[in-house]
Amino acid sequence: SEFECLESADIAVILTEWNEYRNLDLRRAASVMSRRVIFDARNVLDPRIASSEGFQYYGTGRGGRS
Repeated sequence: SEFECLESADIAVILTEWNEYRNLDLRRAASVMSRRVIFDARNVLDPRIASSEGFQYYGTGRGGRS
């Protein structure tokens, strides 16, 4: 599962638009990751929501960090 992949991860790199990642439960992801960093190469997540869950969010072409 996506959460098994994120277990103890420092960073999540999203390279696909699959629904598993488009609808990722960020609260659950944060609970299994060792650091809260997301690089979203497909811009499938809302940066405001990711930031509100404590993530450092980087999206391709979105200029800067959220």
